[in-house]
Amino acid sequence: MRLYRYDADAGRPITNFGSSGLTMTPILHALGATQVGAMWLAPGGFVGRHPAVGGQLFLVVQGVGWVEGGDGVRREIRAGQAAWWDDGEAHAAGTATGMAVLVIEGDALDTSRLRPLM
Repeated sequence: MRLYRYDADAGRPITNFGSSGLTMTPILHALGATQVGAMWLAPGGFVGRHPAVGGQLFLVVQGVGWVEGGDGVRREIRAGQAAWWDDGEAHAAGTATGMAVLVIEGDALDTSRLRPLM
């Protein structure tokens, strides 16, 4: 067995696209273009609007916040819920109180096992 850490202190601040209060900790990079990371959003933090590179799954594991997709409409999201953005889809996310998220990105992701929220 090996033990690893992926907390915010193991990550680095991200300010791309005007993002603020965002720390990203890489977790793994798989064959092809698939990668997994932990995203830590501080209270008031946000990910600035930008296009997805490949499909992107945004799995909230702690906290409450908002996400928006190509239509620009903000929707609440909380722990136990996820958002999906298609390749090239403009998106953003943020939180008033703080949020921890696992982000999985890649060209060949299959979301058919996820249960729709609505």
